[in-house]
Amino acid sequence: VFAWQLCAQDNNLCLSCHRQKYSGMPFVNIKEFEKSIHGKNLCTSCHSDASDMPHPAKLSPVSCSVCHRVESQIYLNSDHGRAVGRGRKEAATCKDCHGHSHTLVNSRKENSPVHRSRIAQTCANCHADSLRMANVHLTEQEPLASYNHTIHGEAFAAGHAHAAVCSDCHGTHDIHGASNPKGRIFRNNIPNTC
Repeated sequence: VFAWQLCAQDNNLCLSCHRQKYSGMPFVNIKEFEKSIHGKNLCTSCHSDASDMPHPAKLSPVSCSVCHRVESQIYLNSDHGRAVGRGRKEAATCKDCHGHSHTLVNSRKENSPVHRSRIAQTCANCHADSLRMANVHLTEQEPLASYNHTIHGEAFAAGHAHAAVCSDCHGTHDIHGASNPKGRIFRNNIPNTC
């Protein structure tokens, strides 16, 4: 067996290069990767075009949909997914909410960006950025500030962990704006959402 053929069977060869910071080469923090939800996966399960060594200098973008088909289909039909499909660079992708795939942790862990204790801040990473949101035409210009002044935001800030957070009303992978009849916050759907 040639050394470059091991990469398809074992992460050690991949990490022998990517554990060090070389110029222009993506760095993987091995301790963080091993603790991540993807840490038991083979590198080539996501980076399929890296199964031969040496692999191409520029690999194809990783598609979360290979493993997460249902979530991806729901996302692609959401306002975020449709915006990405139209080429909108400011629209949220998987990594914007869940974090980098090499360090991604289970949503039930408190250090996950999508743990309910961190949802408002995760959403604010984009939605509180006025430059990123300048061309999005949201009905609420300062959604985090607005949320913080609602009964839900005040209850959450006071330590009531079951108070509503962004995803409880807006959804997760299936986010739609208030003007979209499919949206949980569309005027006719609000009673069911609440």
